Amino acid sequence: MGNEFPSGNKLSCEIFFRVEKVGDFNLEEKSVVFSAPYLVIVLGATSGFLAAIGSAKNARQIIWNQWQEYRNNEEDKPKIERLMVVETEYFTNLNLDRTFVTRFMRNHVCSIPGDSNIPSNF
Repeated sequence: MGNEFPSGNKLSCEIFFRVEKVGDFNLEEKSVVFSAPYLVIVLGATSGFLAAIGSAKNARQIIWNQWQEYRNNEEDKPKIERLMVVETEYFTNLNLDRTFVTRFMRNHVCSIPGDSNIPSNF
């Protein structure tokens, strides 16, 4: 049986979003990838799991800040009304299984109510 948490030292998130332009009813679909350090020292199943949650939480905050900066820069451009997140998919440099890593993030990091200012669907 493998780890119940993703291994790796870099967490990445591909953000799929729609671009709403001024006076244009057609939404353009795009994606962008941001990454952050994700350092897990595996001492055992329980401690590795807890370390993965803590590290993923910190990495997610960094990725959220990167997204906010990107979004603000894009929305400052002429003709761009706003960017709307449609979906996010997480993966690590050692675990490219987006379903597994995203499920880990949703179940153990994103779902903690009141823990951060980041929307739970990010």
